[in-house]
Amino acid sequence: MTYRPRILFVDDNVNLLSAIRRVSRGKADLVTAESAADALQMLEKDNSIAVVISDQNMPNMKGADFLAEVAQKWPSVVRVMQTGNNDQETAISAINSGQVFRFVRKPYDPAKLMQIINESVQYHQTLRAEEHLLETTVAGTVKLLTELLALLRPGLFNQAMVVHAIGKLLANEFALPKAWELNIASLLYPLGLVTLSVALQNRLDNGVRLTDAEKVEVDQSVEVAASFLRYIPKLENVATYIEMSRYGFDGSGSPPGGASGENLPLVSRLLRINIDLVYLSSIKNVSLHEACKILQRKPGPYDPELLEKIVELLNSDAADTIHNTVEIRLAQLSEQISGLKRSGVKKTEKLIVGCHGLRVGDQILANIVSADGQLYLKRGLKISDVTITRLYKLIASNSIENKFNVLRVQS
Repeated sequence: MTYRPRILFVDDNVNLLSAIRRVSRGKADLVTAESAADALQMLEKDNSIAVVISDQNMPNMKGADFLAEVAQKWPSVVRVMQTGNNDQETAISAINSGQVFRFVRKPYDPAKLMQIINESVQYHQTLRAEEHLLETTVAGTVKLLTELLALLRPGLFNQAMVVHAIGKLLANEFALPKAWELNIASLLYPLGLVTLSVALQNRLDNGVRLTDAEKVEVDQSVEVAASFLRYIPKLENVATYIEMSRYGFDGSGSPPGGASGENLPLVSRLLRINIDLVYLSSIKNVSLHEACKILQRKPGPYDPELLEKIVELLNSDAADTIHNTVEIRLAQLSEQISGLKRSGVKKTEKLIVGCHGLRVGDQILANIVSADGQLYLKRGLKISDVTITRLYKLIASNSIENKFNVLRVQS
């Protein structure tokens, strides 16, 4: 379907809207709204709107306030302000603050108005192209980081996948406006833990009581993860949420004068509970329900209201598929990722193949370990190009046997 940009004209003057429709007929795909409230509803429903042209002097909401909200919710929609002779200072201020791209004076010069509309549409198309490139780059970077995490620390990756699965439930339950930020934070929070020594990571994995110095080192690992992510465009907020996820609701772990309580971002508070919940469930090999009870006995670092709501959520039917042991939840999640459930019945087969017979998307059914017992890839993971390349190298060095148990979806 060809994308056709639309122009939304907002003014409480019905006669003026009629005149604008006549002027633009055959020259632009124009829609109109008589109030800011109506315009916001249209923007919610119509993602083809490329440009918004709004009057400044409207009842209930001024044009500058309306366009500021548009800039926050739909940053790629180009904003233009209509002004009268008495509104010049407002228009200049709006342009300087980045709220609007152009302003057009009343009464309109039809040729000048169409020129501004065309310039605005071209600018919108530039923003869309840049946004698409940025999203593609970010998606590729996140995929690369998660695959590296799976290769370097499969245990951490497995926990992150469970945190990610629960994070989707939380994002939906709490109606987060940017759910993708919690989803990515749930996948990438362990990046800093990769930099810990193997000995300390093993102590963490085995639930060994840490010294105070080791606890500080673990908590500071989120700063390392945040420093990585701040170099990636669009992930600045994700970096902050991960860093502040170790700030306790009671102020513990927070730097002097740092945020605590409800001043902490909601995503950070949700992430803290989620990470600790999955970690406890993993090291103690208990259900999420039991892990919740453990957290509730020491509620200081956790937002008590959020913890209670999460307990209710994980006790509900919505969480049935991930509420038993971590291993069971991982297997279920791997099936979802591989497209084995929910989206119709698909034929699968279990195979034993050599590395040359592996396909991207195959699911590993048995741990891949070396002769001395070192774990390379854990059961339930999905094969990627990076995984296959690594397996070839391990086979060439005689580190593993060239035989793999996999589950494959039939096309």
